[in-house]
Amino acid sequence: MAHGRLDLFASSKTARRSDDVREILAGNGFRGGSARPPGSRTVSYFSDVTNLCWFLEPDLASEIRRLHLVVGNAVVADDSFIIVGTGSSQLFQAALFALSTSPEVVAASAGPVPVISSVPYYSSYPAAADLLRSRLFRWAGDTSSFKQSNKPYIEVVCSPSNPDGSMKATSVGSSNGR
Repeated sequence: MAHGRLDLFASSKTARRSDDVREILAGNGFRGGSARPPGSRTVSYFSDVTNLCWFLEPDLASEIRRLHLVVGNAVVADDSFIIVGTGSSQLFQAALFALSTSPEVVAASAGPVPVISSVPYYSSYPAAADLLRSRLFRWAGDTSSFKQSNKPYIEVVCSPSNPDGSMKATSVGSSNGR
């Protein structure tokens, strides 16, 4: 988390040669140079409660970090986390939960934290935000119709955008955004 935002990806580095990526993949037991490690090296039935992602195998985490260092498309700092899930909806809800439960957000909120996004946005965002009927967050619609206040809100920015592929940035631009 940096300045109240969840920084998942940073594309400031340029991608290196694809040969470097293939070499890393081939040298680490990945089948046929693919980015898919054997199942025995991904998740475990045994939990590690000292790890944020309890069932993530250390080998997979280290290979993901190494691959992103070569490609240069994601933050791989020691204080960043790798979270795995069964799909984007689960990870989206996990991010909403994490952002809406930070102590400063809880202290400043008088109810569920509004979740907003610029049109066009992925059609599942409203349903995913409201699926659990959480008292922590709720779908509040498009950024253009969002009424700013001094209360926290979560602005979802997917860049490149799903569904149109355009590059996006925050629209509301308030210090209360997460």
